[in-house]
Amino acid sequence: MAQLSASPNPVGIYGTGKGQTFVSWQTEDPRGAAGIIYVSENQGAEVPIPGQGAGAPGGTNLPLDVSLGSSYRLSLKRTTDNMELQSLVVSTYDLRQELAAGFAQSYVAPARPQMITNLVVKPGIDTVRISFRTNLPTIPTTEIRLDNGTWVDGRMPLFGGLRRRHQVEFGIETALLINRKHSFRIEAFGPTNDPASPNKAVVTGEFITGRRDVDVFYEMLDVHDDSDSTGSGELSFAFGVGDVETGAMLGNPGFLMQDISDDDPPIDLGIKLPLTDVHRELWLQVIASEDDGDPWGGIHARGIRPVYDGPGGKYEDDGQTEFV
Repeated sequence: MAQLSASPNPVGIYGTGKGQTFVSWQTEDPRGAAGIIYVSENQGAEVPIPGQGAGAPGGTNLPLDVSLGSSYRLSLKRTTDNMELQSLVVSTYDLRQELAAGFAQSYVAPARPQMITNLVVKPGIDTVRISFRTNLPTIPTTEIRLDNGTWVDGRMPLFGGLRRRHQVEFGIETALLINRKHSFRIEAFGPTNDPASPNKAVVTGEFITGRRDVDVFYEMLDVHDDSDSTGSGELSFAFGVGDVETGAMLGNPGFLMQDISDDDPPIDLGIKLPLTDVHRELWLQVIASEDDGDPWGGIHARGIRPVYDGPGGKYEDDGQTEFV
């Protein structure tokens, strides 16, 4: 007999988010006929679940995205004659409501109501660590928003199990906006004896991320090859710094135009590029050009301006001007 299963089923989804189940099947056909899994959402048209290719006699862990409030009928059909071999229905439920109801039933007339205590919020430059305790063991939810209400991130540590001590961190992988006010909201499920919120304790607050100000110095220039066999090179330099995340240059670049020989001693530049509220990664770039056709240097001949094009260096020669 053909087999068709989906795990998990039903799928618990927190709030209005998305969920996923994984489908496995075997046609158990004596001739090894392949099968295709079709899905119908809310009794709509059947469509093949993506990622199956031309079909196979069996498979495991085929992902299927689901949404809260929808049901999904799965049908395993033989590819040779489109005959349905097995079917099942995948349903969804609101995990937040289930947790609230479960905690309310588990803690009937508790000695202490659910409360959030010992709250400590430690913002960094582009991170924040939030720790707290609850009177009753729970799996809390914590969300972060910008001051304009835009949702940033959320945590619900299901795999940590029920506990009284809690800690969450935001901004470790994806940095929070710096020098910006954020709001947070913590919900800890459990009976509270509060008619306004009987099944969960709620705490909200605000914090401001820090600043990251950087001064970039270009201190010394040493020319090893002036690219001019008859005298000093007519050299132009541009010094820039920018944001790796956006690629944009920050502030105004520094420039130097000067006749320099590779026999000359190093030059003290003293170029300082001050930056405020910068991200974690910066790019720095120096562009050097030598133009024998222009006595005033390459800046007037063609113009050079730092622009982020990835790490490393490159060399260009258009026949009159050399760029490094």
